[in-house]
Amino acid sequence: MTTIPQVIFLDTNVYLIGMVEIDSAECKILQWLGWESQGNNEVEVVISAELIDQISRVARRLKNKDWGGEIIGRIWQKLKVRYVQIEDSTLARMEA
Repeated sequence: MTTIPQVIFLDTNVYLIGMVEIDSAECKILQWLGWESQGNNEVEVVISAELIDQISRVARRLKNKDWGGEIIGRIWQKLKVRYVQIEDSTLARMEA
């Protein structure tokens, strides 16, 4: 029996590749989560300020800032989001 996770965290690349390559595994993951049409998916996607910043920075380099905004907007509108805050001291320890 397959167990479906209740909460997942997706790497920045999943969002970026999923938006560009429609036949990719990344795109299929986003579709499953309700990327195109808000589904009745019970799976929560973890996001943070750091993830949003990374998506924005990388998307701006690859295309433009509007594309980054489109991705971020779609995350908030289409996915079931669990926003987590990471304290600066905790982030510094993780980076070290």
